[in-house]
Amino acid sequence: MTAVFFTTSCTTVQWSDSSEDVDLLETVYRFLIDEYEPADPIFLSIGFDRQRRVYKDPPVAVFARLTDIRLRLRPASEVERTEVGVVEKESGRQAMVLFVGIKHRSRDGVLLECGHYKNMEHASGAMYMAVRSEGRWTLIPAGGVWVSQGQPYKNSKNINVQVAKSSLFNYDRINN
Repeated sequence: MTAVFFTTSCTTVQWSDSSEDVDLLETVYRFLIDEYEPADPIFLSIGFDRQRRVYKDPPVAVFARLTDIRLRLRPASEVERTEVGVVEKESGRQAMVLFVGIKHRSRDGVLLECGHYKNMEHASGAMYMAVRSEGRWTLIPAGGVWVSQGQPYKNSKNINVQVAKSSLFNYDRINN
């Protein structure tokens, strides 16, 4: 499993503060967040800088768009990755990061890797193709599902089970 350790750090395509990228990040985070119950904070990331060993935060505009969600969403720069997993810098408590990384952009869409990381035993991710049509992003599972070797995260609705069962996801589906 260590070979797969948080592959979004390999992201070579950068996110921007453009409304298109903010729209896409909002759609993906709403999809990922839909699986979690209110509890501890969830930290949002758009990548990991291996040299500096820090998470990259999504644009502030993404957090502004997600204020209707009943979870405590925070920037991933408030956590650090240690030998035992992700921990909050301030409290030292274990934490979870939801990540979204761009693998490739083309005129047809954006190839993403998305998932969660808490530690080596509680992590999963999958590839999605994001396609924009009529001003809305749709996520299409694109394979590449990975799950850590440990026990599934405390949430019984595993992100990867959702991926296997759905053929399309878009923002409209969240609100229904």
